[in-house]
Amino acid sequence: MTTKQQYHNRIFVVMAVLSAAGLLLVAQLARWQIFQHDEFVALAKEQNQREIELKASRGRIFDSNNHLLAANDFVYEVSASPQIINDPYETTDRLYRLLNIPRETLLDGLLSNALWIPLTRSAPRDAGETLREWDITGIEVNPRSRRAYPEGTLAAQLIGFVNDNNDGYYGLEGYYDKVLRGASGKQEGEHGPFGDLIPLGEFDIVPPKEGADLHLTVNRAIQQAMEDELYQAVQRYGAESGVVVVLNPKTGALLASANWPAYNPNDFAQTDAAYYINNTVSWPYEPGSVFKIVTMAAALDSGTVGPGTTVRDEGVLEYGGQTIYDSDRQAHGVVDMTTVLAKSLNIGTAQIAIAMGAEKFYTYVRRFGFGRLTEIDLYGETPGTVKIPGDPYWYESALATNSFGQGIAVTPIQMTAAVAAVANGGLLMKPYVVQKVV
Repeated sequence: MTTKQQYHNRIFVVMAVLSAAGLLLVAQLARWQIFQHDEFVALAKEQNQREIELKASRGRIFDSNNHLLAANDFVYEVSASPQIINDPYETTDRLYRLLNIPRETLLDGLLSNALWIPLTRSAPRDAGETLREWDITGIEVNPRSRRAYPEGTLAAQLIGFVNDNNDGYYGLEGYYDKVLRGASGKQEGEHGPFGDLIPLGEFDIVPPKEGADLHLTVNRAIQQAMEDELYQAVQRYGAESGVVVVLNPKTGALLASANWPAYNPNDFAQTDAAYYINNTVSWPYEPGSVFKIVTMAAALDSGTVGPGTTVRDEGVLEYGGQTIYDSDRQAHGVVDMTTVLAKSLNIGTAQIAIAMGAEKFYTYVRRFGFGRLTEIDLYGETPGTVKIPGDPYWYESALATNSFGQGIAVTPIQMTAAVAAVANGGLLMKPYVVQKVV
């Protein structure tokens, strides 16, 4: 074979290979454009779309006279797109003091290869407005709603607080979180290479559903007065904590719920978490002599005693292996029911419960709401503890000691509701805090 023939053969092979490659390329293009056209269009659209959450405004909280107790303020979220910042060093020098971010931390972020980085979620209003005026390329500044409590510590445990993610905790903020927070909407549309929406592009909007407002039964003036009185009492007696509850006996409406120590929900993150708890509903305690009201009411209602019934108080009572004394360790002789209550006599009260018998006594205790939730609309309610015959660790002596409030655990809201029932002619009302949701 001549050299010329070899040359032509090589040319033929090369042309054949190129032709085959061209045919394959044409076939692939045809497959993409004809058979996979819709798939690639959808993929391109998906990659070019951005969905932005449109957050709902959280509902406000008002007292019974429309005084604002919880509202919405706003701060600024600040973020950066490092790859389009013209001068990271100059930008750092302008921002780090304004945003209270360490200079080295901020500079490292602006020099990074990240497309986007968050800088702060809570820049003060003046700082955010300054940044918006500066309009620095690559720095994004957006307002963000933040919960605000204009009355500070007033009714803090009753109201609760909201974190940076708009999650309600404790009190009304926790119990009514879903009602208050509403539902976010969304805005979906075309975006540019750095995530910014294209103003003239196509977009869809689903508007947010704003949170509902709560109007409470609580009266701000009564609440403030009770908190002042509670503080004075705690100081006077050197107590570690205290609770005051005010109910309307006829309706069960909560007029005030004061707790000490208090805290400021505007600065909840700086507060010991133990202060968040609303002891009105979450603190089981041994009620002591105030429980004698319940025992006496039960005895009168059941017909076990009448106003003229008398008992003999000899200064000591042995029952169920337990020795019971009055607080003054004195004998009071024959006393009527009024005297038993007026002098808060343990022995006389125990004799009344013994005369009723365990079954009748504990039936009334349950009917007064002890040992179960009141179902008040507040976060964190506990049922307390009332043991009855047949329960582990119930002893015969408990009938006597329970009658004057020892050996049982109740919450302040339970005790207040029970005493309110006596004031309401024996009708126990379910306590509540929210009178309307708007």
